[in-house]
Amino acid sequence: MLDSSLRQAADPVASARGSADFAPAARQRPIAAPGQWSRHRRPLRPSDQQLNHDATEWVLQLPMALRPANTCSRYPRIVNRMVETWLRADQCRYLFEQLLRDGRPARRGFPLSVREELQALAAFRLDGVLPQPRD
Repeated sequence: MLDSSLRQAADPVASARGSADFAPAARQRPIAAPGQWSRHRRPLRPSDQQLNHDATEWVLQLPMALRPANTCSRYPRIVNRMVETWLRADQCRYLFEQLLRDGRPARRGFPLSVREELQALAAFRLDGVLPQPRD
């Protein structure tokens, strides 16, 4: 059972994991330059629309400052994928490079809050750097 501080911190995780109405933000917006990359991406599976059990457990084990609440709620499939690669340094590095250095044309990239979470997680996993507290 989670204590109240963990439960409060886990709310974004719980909402991304359990909401029956959840549709990732990426699916709610029109895709930039239709047909350029979407036909190469595998179709979304139901498991892509919410955090899986392993991802939920992983997020709850992260230091509070590293918990990717925005990424969990907007892109749960990415968090699920991070968990799959987290313990394999080469695969994890490759995933972060793909996420943070996307060279596809006509891409808007991630919202700033998601990008900052991904950068903090990459620095923590790949370089052992914890984020500095914000003033």
